[in-house]
Amino acid sequence: MSFEDPLNNLGVRMHDAGGELRVWSASATAMELCLFADDDVERIIDTVPMTRDGNDVWSAAHPFLRVGTRYSIRTDGPDAPAHHFRPSMHLLDPYARGLAPTPQGEWRSYVQDNSFDWN
Repeated sequence: MSFEDPLNNLGVRMHDAGGELRVWSASATAMELCLFADDDVERIIDTVPMTRDGNDVWSAAHPFLRVGTRYSIRTDGPDAPAHHFRPSMHLLDPYARGLAPTPQGEWRSYVQDNSFDWN
């Protein structure tokens, strides 16, 4: 019997039909994946509601979540001293392997090509 840690494989994982984003949060009440246009990093081309599993890992899959895609996460949750969720704010994926600036000085998570062999 093997045990798989539910917190492994966080961030974007590529599949044949696109990619899947996995992010951990015990406090969020909702999460949404936002995908941006290749030619305009301010224009959202699609949003996907994320679903939470029993380990507080939120996930969403999309065929456009592929190498080169810029994306963000929007979250909702409690507004209390230890938490400050703003559903309109674009957040970085804390597990992103790449970041890309916008012309306005903001940052977007970026799906990085992990096929390079460092050996």
